[in-house]
Amino acid sequence: ARLSERSAAFFAAKAVVDDSSGLFTFHNVIGPDEQAGVVNNSAYTNAVAQRALRWAAEAWRVSQGGQEGKGPGELGGAARDKRHASMLAVVEEWVHIADNMLIPVAPLPSGDGDAPVLGHPEYSGYAGQDINQADVALLQ
Repeated sequence: ARLSERSAAFFAAKAVVDDSSGLFTFHNVIGPDEQAGVVNNSAYTNAVAQRALRWAAEAWRVSQGGQEGKGPGELGGAARDKRHASMLAVVEEWVHIADNMLIPVAPLPSGDGDAPVLGHPEYSGYAGQDINQADVALLQ
């Protein structure tokens, strides 16, 4: 659970709100296609972060034996209740970020001269140039 919690904490700390969509994203990242350099709104980075945040939230809930909905005093001990409530707030924030993560969808060149198809652009500003990784292709 610590690995998932630390991964989620990292992504939650780095997530920013995208000005145009109002959704969470990451700026100044180097995605799997490192030849693109530093980019904003990397579809693959955002998708991986979304999954990591959800996985960590679920792992925490399982570790609590489904007791996250219990009220104060029902878990035993004031200190445990305080820690539990604090962690519950963190987990709820992870879920909020994951539920509101920008996973870009846009018309992309089809590659065969036909009309564009909807897909996940690699990152903000991606214009269909060749890539050296199949990262976003796996999201389609």
